[in-house]
Amino acid sequence: EPRMKQLLQQAKGILIVPRFGRAALGVGAEGGAGLLLLKHADGSWSSPAFYDLGGLTVGLQAGGEGGAIAMVLNNDKAVNEFMKKTNFSLNAEAGLTVVNWSKLAMGTAGTGDVVAWSGTKGLFGDAVAIGLTGIRFNEKLTNAYYGRTLAPKDIASGGVSNAQAKPLQQA
Repeated sequence: EPRMKQLLQQAKGILIVPRFGRAALGVGAEGGAGLLLLKHADGSWSSPAFYDLGGLTVGLQAGGEGGAIAMVLNNDKAVNEFMKKTNFSLNAEAGLTVVNWSKLAMGTAGTGDVVAWSGTKGLFGDAVAIGLTGIRFNEKLTNAYYGRTLAPKDIASGGVSNAQAKPLQQA
């Protein structure tokens, strides 16, 4: 998305989820796994931390879709929610304003705490659905990647690195 370049220049972080899927027929499930990178004061990006997304919904819904999603963290409030080691829900209860990129006019991009972009394909419809979606730091995968026990704040501080992450950080 060409217009995303401007948003990323101002971003404090980004969660990249290469494969996210959801499916439902009355009862639905959604999930994926991704990488969180945070921007340092000098404009460089941190090494990645691994996160899992998952949720359940119930309601008048049917279909399936899948693909990539990204969540741009626009301020410290959004970053601080991700730095918590425990589960949290990315919704109004978390105190975050989530803006859907596909419904934005270019001039309003960046007005939310989190801007969600989706490249999913498929057919999914919901009239009324109630759900719970959680985002959780994947400590096991992160520790395996770096070869030692780490918390999200350890990675955000820039004190750890992995040479395999350099192409992603530069992109």
